[in-house]
Amino acid sequence: MRKPMIDVIGPWNRSHHRATLDAMFRLRHHVFIEELQWDLPLAQDGMERDEFDGPRAVYLVCRNPGAASPARCA
Repeated sequence: MRKPMIDVIGPWNRSHHRATLDAMFRLRHHVFIEELQWDLPLAQDGMERDEFDGPRAVYLVCRNPGAASPARCA
């Protein structure tokens, strides 16, 4: 069994992790807007972003190797 991996994504490597970030924003949309029904005005195109998702943001994304979407994010 393969163990989950944690990716640290920031300005220095963001271009190499575009698919992971897009999946993370889709996961956030699913959790916060679809499940919790929060009214978040910056969410669009099935992705949730906010004022903290700027060019200097750093993300920790936990994912299962081979899975299509992240398991968790922070």
